[in-house]
Amino acid sequence: MLHRLPVEVNQQILQYLAGADVNSLLSIRQIKEKLRDIILLVEADHGLRFQIEDQPSETFPAIVQRCKWSDMVKENFEKFKNFAYVVILAGDIRNLKGLSTLVQLQKGGPKLFYYFTDKPIMGVIFDRTTLKSLGYKDTSTHQYCFSNVTAMTVKSISYPSTAFQFPALKSLTLERTSFLPESLNFPGLLSLSLIYCESIDESSRWNLPSLNKLYVHGNFRTINDSIDYRNTTITKLELHSISDLESWSNICNKSIKSINAGFVRIELHNIRFESLKRLKLRSYTLQVSLLNVPELEQFTFERYKRYDFGEDVLTSIQAPKLTHFKCTCGNFSRWEDINTPSLTNATIVDSAGPDSDVASDFLTNVENLRVTSCDWWKYTPNVKHMEVFGDKANTQWYWYTFPLLKTLRVSPPPDCTDAFKSFSLPNAPSLKHIELVNLSTYDFLSTLGAFIELESLAILRQYNGPKMDKPPIDFEKVNLPQLNKLVCQLACSQSVTIIDCVFPKLETLELSGSETIRSDVVRAFKIQMEAPILQRLVIQDLRSHEVVEVTNFPELTQLIVTGCQDLKSVILENVSRVKTLQIAPYGYSYYNTNNKINVYHDGSLPRGLIDSKEDFINEGVNFIRDHT
Repeated sequence: MLHRLPVEVNQQILQYLAGADVNSLLSIRQIKEKLRDIILLVEADHGLRFQIEDQPSETFPAIVQRCKWSDMVKENFEKFKNFAYVVILAGDIRNLKGLSTLVQLQKGGPKLFYYFTDKPIMGVIFDRTTLKSLGYKDTSTHQYCFSNVTAMTVKSISYPSTAFQFPALKSLTLERTSFLPESLNFPGLLSLSLIYCESIDESSRWNLPSLNKLYVHGNFRTINDSIDYRNTTITKLELHSISDLESWSNICNKSIKSINAGFVRIELHNIRFESLKRLKLRSYTLQVSLLNVPELEQFTFERYKRYDFGEDVLTSIQAPKLTHFKCTCGNFSRWEDINTPSLTNATIVDSAGPDSDVASDFLTNVENLRVTSCDWWKYTPNVKHMEVFGDKANTQWYWYTFPLLKTLRVSPPPDCTDAFKSFSLPNAPSLKHIELVNLSTYDFLSTLGAFIELESLAILRQYNGPKMDKPPIDFEKVNLPQLNKLVCQLACSQSVTIIDCVFPKLETLELSGSETIRSDVVRAFKIQMEAPILQRLVIQDLRSHEVVEVTNFPELTQLIVTGCQDLKSVILENVSRVKTLQIAPYGYSYYNTNNKINVYHDGSLPRGLIDSKEDFINEGVNFIRDHT
């Protein structure tokens, strides 16, 4: 029993005990009677911020010898010589004025146990300067407890595991630090970041039963060997700029749900992640074989640059729930034995696929394809929705038939429209929706009649650079029996004409330019078509003839004509169903001038619309009945 040992022996034992352990000893009556006079509790005069359970009377209730820090400073810490163990309570180190004097007197003095109560919002940083200010030395047995610190960063020092305690720690960052994994004993730690760190003992394991996120930057080889993948609780693993590991293999894990990893070169072999849902890999080359990911939903591969660093290979992959695949700058030579029956979405950017016909099995069920090159649709025979958004035109899709394609969007970047000067529409008999953005030619519009199921067509201009071609948009003798909506957005100096066209099911026609009106901007339009069930007609910010006739649309319910330069008259006939009417010389009230537009109608226009002058709409309009 300790109470039977000589005082000198007890003093030696105290050197290796933390404050909580000393308090527990003093709760034993026999030991308290023997040691009470050599154990002291010192409280800072101010700055203490205790949680309710951390009040000094509650944290160290068995320590009866107590005093204030200021009293110790006045006496130059002479009283310390009478004690074998001293607990120092403070908010943080700034509340201990005169600590440097104590540091100088520590040699041969009592064991010191610092108990700090502050909870810094931004966490604390431990580096050489911090250790020096605390008077820490490798040979010292003094200890430091930061009771409420939840986040900590350790920089460029060897982690002093036995000297420091962080019972509330949730987030830990080590930078350029060598550490022993088993020294990381934080039961409540949720996040661990290791930046250019190395494990001293690769066979050692840390004790982090609550760890959810592991972030590693720079070095990973020794750390990887120290991870117990079978028993870890990590759910999110992030690896960035890893240069010391080229083979990641023979792993079986049940907890990880998300991996975001970047290597110089990497080979993944014989890996099973039972709960993984998101996998993102970045590397100069990628070799994957024997990958079993039964819950994987998203797989992204980004090659750093498309230089000749080798070829990428995917073989023997089991991903039955994979739905999204994205690849950037890939250079694949082989796809084999890839089980992805649920893969329906693919995004391919500046990547080359293998020449082998076996490759088609990988992407055969893809329905939604976003692509920048022209050769990837040969792997996706069942594609239904496709977007071409890169700098390469569709010169090869003449050779393919898209029997299931429903939606097509083409949107080259503004500086790459020259590649689309010979653009043509694909062979897609079931196509229903087309959206074309920033094209440099519209000669192909004459072939639209082949798309008898087309329901909507949008021609948009999202960039009006001075060097961009602005070809006319001409619909002439086009018959689209199912077309429901036609939208044309014009650039400066661009025109649109609809001549001798038949759209029996067209309900919406929108023709518009920019909202900015200038006298030198010319956006012309002309409409001559059959659209017996047209319901919405919008003409905005375009230059027109002096007279616009709206006479053959008996089902029209919305008519908007604003901002059309040179417009003098609008002729309306058989418009009894119109519920929304907006006619104005300019698009905004502050452009309002003395210009007037005469609206001639046959009396079918509802009276309430003639009297309505909401805001500026219809203010510059004269309504005249019975024009002949």
